[in-house]
Amino acid sequence: MAKINKAAPFLRCGETARMRRGDMLVALLPAAIIAVMQTGLRALFLSAVSAFAAWLVESVWLFVFRRKLAGIAPITMGLLIALICPVSVPWWLPAAASGAGVLLVRLPFEGMARPPFQPMAFMWLLLCLLFPAWMNVFPAIGSDNILPVFGSPGTFEEGASISYMLGIQSRPHYSLSELLVGNLPGPMGVTSLFVIAACAVYLIYRRAIAWQAAAGMTGVCVLLGLLVDRSHAGAGWSVLYELSAAGFLFAAVYVAADTASIPRLPEARLLYGVLCGCLAMIFRYLGMDSGGLPAAILLSQVISLPFDRVVLYMRQGEKRDFYRLHRLYFRRLRQRQGAGMEQESGRED
Repeated sequence: MAKINKAAPFLRCGETARMRRGDMLVALLPAAIIAVMQTGLRALFLSAVSAFAAWLVESVWLFVFRRKLAGIAPITMGLLIALICPVSVPWWLPAAASGAGVLLVRLPFEGMARPPFQPMAFMWLLLCLLFPAWMNVFPAIGSDNILPVFGSPGTFEEGASISYMLGIQSRPHYSLSELLVGNLPGPMGVTSLFVIAACAVYLIYRRAIAWQAAAGMTGVCVLLGLLVDRSHAGAGWSVLYELSAAGFLFAAVYVAADTASIPRLPEARLLYGVLCGCLAMIFRYLGMDSGGLPAAILLSQVISLPFDRVVLYMRQGEKRDFYRLHRLYFRRLRQRQGAGMEQESGRED
């Protein structure tokens, strides 16, 4: 039997890493389309500039050192960074963040079996820490509040996000259709629950994400939303508001469930997702909603490093116990049979 000297993760026959990155890019396009429909062509401009900046920086790096151009992976990263930003940010901010993410996070750890931290979560947290005045201001949704495509956004009407309303223990004034479609203030591509859920089904079907991690993180949010109603609107509304606030469902599907930087075993991935959800909700209750999601994902990744070994040890322990009990059972059975045969031979004598 030939020995495989390669690091995990292993792909199925016929799959490539490029196919998985392509699936992620396809799943991001509906969120970008919804952002353009709601906030205007400025969302398209920011997304295009961010994706191109990431691709250009990586292409220059690869051309200098390897004489080749970049693929679709930096484009996906640049689009992700653009979608977590409000449409009111300066145009250069997502572009600079995408280029910096490629140089500081993506290229240094390319090819590693498991990067030391999640690249997208790191850049998300960095943006929230360095530019809180831009990352926490969201324009109100409306046809009379469309920002200019190029240049400075100028003055605009600000909207109250769900995170802000829940933080002050007030019920958000958004209907069910607005929550599902995402017609509410927030980052450009993270507000539509229906679109994100539909894309999650596609990614799970294509096996492009770890569904155990996304399910564990989302399940914790649903459970705590049922138990702690910060909106005072009922358990069902509380769950929807918590999933919508600060792009929780978006982070669970597109960031936390990234297969490149999480445990490999299904049980370990589920534990990792539950840990992400618990830390994210704790940070949310403590008032750290802006950067709480990426911080929870990064911290969970560090804590979950030994999860695979723990799960393997438990599996091996179960097997050892099973075989030990199996041997003891048959040993006692043979002893009883031997004792019975001795008794029968004594009677015959």
